[in-house]
Amino acid sequence: MCRCVISAIIFLFSAWVLTTSIAHTDAPLGPPHHVRTTNPKIGVHTRLTDEVEAAKIRRTLEMVREMGARWIVEYFPWAYIEPLPGLQDWKHADLVIDHAVHQGLTVIARLGMVPQWARPTGSVSSFLNEEHYPDFAHFVGDFVSRYNGRVHYIIIWNEPNLSLEWGFRPVSPDAYTRLLKMAYQAA
Repeated sequence: MCRCVISAIIFLFSAWVLTTSIAHTDAPLGPPHHVRTTNPKIGVHTRLTDEVEAAKIRRTLEMVREMGARWIVEYFPWAYIEPLPGLQDWKHADLVIDHAVHQGLTVIARLGMVPQWARPTGSVSSFLNEEHYPDFAHFVGDFVSRYNGRVHYIIIWNEPNLSLEWGFRPVSPDAYTRLLKMAYQAA
């Protein structure tokens, strides 16, 4: 037999022995361990925005706490909460914030996503004209008022330095500053 065939047989036999011994270990897995400490430097972006099952929301936030995190960043889309002007549905936001607070987590709320009624037809959900800045500021004020004492930190948009957050228009630090001023005054 040539060396190549012998080497291949030895390699295949070794791989078979290795995988067989790993696959059939009798070592039992121990019970899951829970972290009993917290670290104020650890937080989690949870993104429960589209999770509809309360049990999954609760369990996710329990796991965040169990891993030792002290805070979460959660996205609360304006378009989900106020799909029509003046018609606000807070059920999902209430659910997430209630469970987070129950777990002792600090909630940092990220607000964004423009509803269809507040943007031009056919535009993306991050497109916000200045004429609707007061509407967004009003939403921010409603959010802050509703969760006063339970949510202490608000992020306006995600990454305002990216064209994506402007509906793929040029970034405007001046316009963002105007939006922040209106949101701050409404809060």
